[in-house]
Amino acid sequence: MSSAKPVDLTFAIPFRNEEGCLERTLSSVVEQDTGEYRVEVLLLDGRSEDRSASIARRYASMSRPGRVELAVVDNEQERTPFAFNKAIGLAKGKIIGFGGAHTEYPTDYFKKALELMARVDAGVVGGGHSDYVAEDPSSVLARAMACLYKSRMGSGVAAYHRRKEPGYVDTVYGGFYRREVFDRIGLFNERLTRNQDNELNARVTSAGMKIYFDPSLRTLYVQKADFKSFIARGYRFGFFHPETWRANPRSFRVRHAAPAVFTIYLLSGLIISPLFPVLWWYCCPMVAYGLLLSAEGVRLMKTTSLSVGALTVPLFFLYHLSYGIGTLNGVLALAASHFRAKT
Repeated sequence: MSSAKPVDLTFAIPFRNEEGCLERTLSSVVEQDTGEYRVEVLLLDGRSEDRSASIARRYASMSRPGRVELAVVDNEQERTPFAFNKAIGLAKGKIIGFGGAHTEYPTDYFKKALELMARVDAGVVGGGHSDYVAEDPSSVLARAMACLYKSRMGSGVAAYHRRKEPGYVDTVYGGFYRREVFDRIGLFNERLTRNQDNELNARVTSAGMKIYFDPSLRTLYVQKADFKSFIARGYRFGFFHPETWRANPRSFRVRHAAPAVFTIYLLSGLIISPLFPVLWWYCCPMVAYGLLLSAEGVRLMKTTSLSVGALTVPLFFLYHLSYGIGTLNGVLALAASHFRAKT
């Protein structure tokens, strides 16, 4: 770093093959108004095979010494928790924050986070997303997929998705951590390819430290216009929950297990229906679920369009199903691993 002024914040952004979104993310980073604060941004490249690394290097050359300084770092293991831990090891800031390559940050995002950290009693502060937009605004499918986190029926039960009042919560998006948090509870669990933030935040609260949500720390999430990635994302999130719960049972949330319960219900119906008459009461949960999805689709039609709102109904169902199947496969994989370890 070229300035003698101490670094106030280290901000880590891991990425791999994100050329479609990375320019928007990094444009919002280099335009940050940090006031008198000095910020270093570590761009952790997971051995990208597209133009992502060259894009990151180009934006790193736009660093503003003493204000916002970007550096590209090799994430040789190509995994998010390893990248986060590497950033913690390299960090020069008293506060360490984490972001993503699909996020656009308001110009005062870093400054607000540091000001908030200075005035609240919390080890971690953060916010959520103000909106979810499609990588390709002309794509009806991408716009429908972007509705997922706007809706409680999609995947938006966590408080940070729509909460409007500041206060203490169990998790936030990304998060800004005091360095002493990691000194006290350790680093991210590198066995967890997904959900490592949930597990870490469970350790934060278990250690008696607080997580503070402030709606002013809102970002914009850019959704990929790729159906395969959309479904795979749900599966991966579900798959790694059982390992997260095993690593730290305090990270368990009913909302994370609900898709698996729903999937078991559907599978049991498919199994018993050829053998026994399906009782009307057994169908009630599915009917209720269908009505709720349809009602949510109608609501989203009013804020988007007729085609986008209608498409959310099958998309939400497939996401819930992929998430549930992922969780059940995660349980089986964990059980198989435990069995192999015993034999």
